[in-house]
Amino acid sequence: MRSRLFQYWFSIYNEREEYLFPPQIVYDEEENENYAALIIRKDNPCFVELVSEFTDTINLLNGKPE
Repeated sequence: MRSRLFQYWFSIYNEREEYLFPPQIVYDEEENENYAALIIRKDNPCFVELVSEFTDTINLLNGKPE
C-alpha cells in the first residue's frame, strides 16, 4: 500500500520542476522495506540543510550496527 502511495506522489511531484522528491527505502533488522521520502520545494530557504539532514538520516538508518 505504501509503495503505491509513494509511486503516486512520485508521479505527481517528480514532473514538477519546482519540487525535489527523493524516495528512499530504509531496511529494518529483518530486512523489511520501509519507505521514506522528502517532498520539498527547491526555493525553500533551508533546502540544502533539509536535504542534507534527510540524506544523513537515511544513511544512518541503513547503516549496519557494529
